[in-house]
Amino acid sequence: MKLFIGVMLALVAGAALVGCSPAAPAEETTTPPATTGSGETSKTDGGATAEPVAFKKDGKLWCPVMDQEVESVEKAVGYQDVDGVRYYFCCAGCPEPFKEDPNKYISKFPKS
Repeated sequence: MKLFIGVMLALVAGAALVGCSPAAPAEETTTPPATTGSGETSKTDGGATAEPVAFKKDGKLWCPVMDQEVESVEKAVGYQDVDGVRYYFCCAGCPEPFKEDPNKYISKFPKS
């Protein structure tokens, strides 16, 4: 029984390590994070390029992959633009799965 409990605890601890980890500290910079997507922006009626609207939940930047808050645009590890909305990511493990199937993550959140 003790062996079983030990194995279960090891599995739980291992699963926690597989999740998102914080991004490596970056040097202070004023440039936005690099895009992981196409970087396309939408056009306004006047022909000027409009900045995509940031995806937020309860008024906070939100990572759609891990379903958690992103501290700030500067601390996000990247973003992807989909249909005029910019989705920021909380850690390095989020951009790739989002890029592979954005609708899987976007569909979890109601349209506002």
